[in-house]
Amino acid sequence: IGLIMARRMTLEGITVKGVYEAAPHLGGLMRNKVQCLDDYNIPLHVGMSVVRVHGKKRVEGVTVAKVGPDFRAIPGTEEFIPCDLLVLAVGCAGVYYSLEQQKIMKLLIAAHGGDSTSSIGATGLRKTLSDVASESEPISSARKEALDRAAKALDKMILDREQRNRSKSELENKKSELASKQDELAAAEKKVQEMNEKITALCEKIKTQIPGDWEDASGLVETMEKLKNLVQEQSEINTQRKAEYAEKQVLRTAAIEKVSGQMVDLNKIAAINEEFFDNYCKNDDEFTISAVNTNWKFVVFRVPENSGLVAGDTTPVIVKRDGVKIARLRIVNISANNVVIAEYDPDSMPAGVSLEVGDRVFREKPLGS
Repeated sequence: IGLIMARRMTLEGITVKGVYEAAPHLGGLMRNKVQCLDDYNIPLHVGMSVVRVHGKKRVEGVTVAKVGPDFRAIPGTEEFIPCDLLVLAVGCAGVYYSLEQQKIMKLLIAAHGGDSTSSIGATGLRKTLSDVASESEPISSARKEALDRAAKALDKMILDREQRNRSKSELENKKSELASKQDELAAAEKKVQEMNEKITALCEKIKTQIPGDWEDASGLVETMEKLKNLVQEQSEINTQRKAEYAEKQVLRTAAIEKVSGQMVDLNKIAAINEEFFDNYCKNDDEFTISAVNTNWKFVVFRVPENSGLVAGDTTPVIVKRDGVKIARLRIVNISANNVVIAEYDPDSMPAGVSLEVGDRVFREKPLGS
């Protein structure tokens, strides 16, 4: 595995300074040595191991030394090698170590052979299965906690969606009731306007029906009698209309009070709906692709701390370009410095489309994007 990885990194443009094997002889196949090391002028050092890693925020170099039959470093054989990348090969059963575990181990190595089940009490990366299990337990615990948080967040999003649907239904019902009351109020105001027009017309009618000659005494008596009868008749009509008007005013006041109450309810629902959308949009995380490897079909992008993203199929992630979804990603690994490596399936993408640096990555929401 270490020989093949050395060749692969050389093909990717990385300068490999050497492959170090703690055993006194190469454990891999000879054809792999020829095809992976000799053909690419990559040095092989047997009987040597890394005894110290230098650097704080990142790797700046390692110290290698010759080891004896017990795989312990031989004093006086140390040599410092500047580098910024260390790759560990431990056989076909890969084990991923966090930065904290690497510090505890106190060494990284480009390649180590041997049986992973060996019980040899050696330094370096020769671990027993019990050692590997004890070291991987914190990783499993942290991953389980992340999965639990993701599951709780998904449950909350589902509950929020149900609440939003209920609020939306209530809002539509209130709007329908408000429209009905507004129609009733408009009809009442129209009737009041009609009564005002009738009163105005009646006043004009009195002027035309009682011209009267106020200079003629006999004509004045007749005019006064007509006026008296007309006033009596109009008084009865006005009394009836006043009663109708008072009744309409009561209905109008009641309608206004009911509409006011419904407006308060609508404002409350609108506030709840606005708060829901504010909280819901917080899940709309957006990231930018910084690197694309079309040969291995993976992309790289960086996320903020506490993003809630986890490796695997738990977190659905999609890629968009110009607002159009073009690919779905599956997170493979999230490093300690929040760099995400995610793989994609080109066969599931639209014809003629390929991922590019600068494409936008989104966390896919249950309600759609």
